[in-house]
Amino acid sequence: SFARRSGRFRAEDELSDREWLSLVDEELSMGAKEFYILGGGEPMLRRELVLEIIKRVKKENREYVTEIISNGTLFKKEDAETLVRLRHNRILFSIDGCDAETHDYIRGVSGAFEMARGNVMEFVKIKKKLKSDKPVLQMNTVISNRNYNKISDIVRFALEMGFNDLALHPMREYEEVSPDMQHLKLDRKQEGVMYLEIDKGKKLAEGS
Repeated sequence: SFARRSGRFRAEDELSDREWLSLVDEELSMGAKEFYILGGGEPMLRRELVLEIIKRVKKENREYVTEIISNGTLFKKEDAETLVRLRHNRILFSIDGCDAETHDYIRGVSGAFEMARGNVMEFVKIKKKLKSDKPVLQMNTVISNRNYNKISDIVRFALEMGFNDLALHPMREYEEVSPDMQHLKLDRKQEGVMYLEIDKGKKLAEGS
């Protein structure tokens, strides 16, 4: 991330696993019932810690809410069954297109699309196998000039993949990373096409 590259946040300054788990235990003792693991980078880089946090929360009470936002590439195959059996509530997969060319370009990582797609498929398969409605699988897509004209295709892809929800987000231009984002910004003409595509996507979703 920009913050890590610029030296604003250093790996050695992060909380240790023990410190994070102590914090979770403290929050549980204070009555916290919802735990959202998101923001600031990819949470599954610390996969074992994330899974242990969810296990502790669900051990305290299966009805407590746990949620992850992830790029979807770092789950291991066995994680799907673990999280389904734990009744983990929701996973938000950040997928910025319905094809590898678009998504991998935006993410800057070759193969990212297929890795995320494969993990979504594994979750869908295990949910069906165990007859579970959890976790809810949501696809998050940031609209840019690489995918603004493919929104109806993105909706179709989300339906075919078995996502429960699809969220389309405007590209937010933070001052610190603005120079890195200029090549993805929409112009006025592209914005017009985007709104037409959103209408088409809505009709597709409503007819599913």
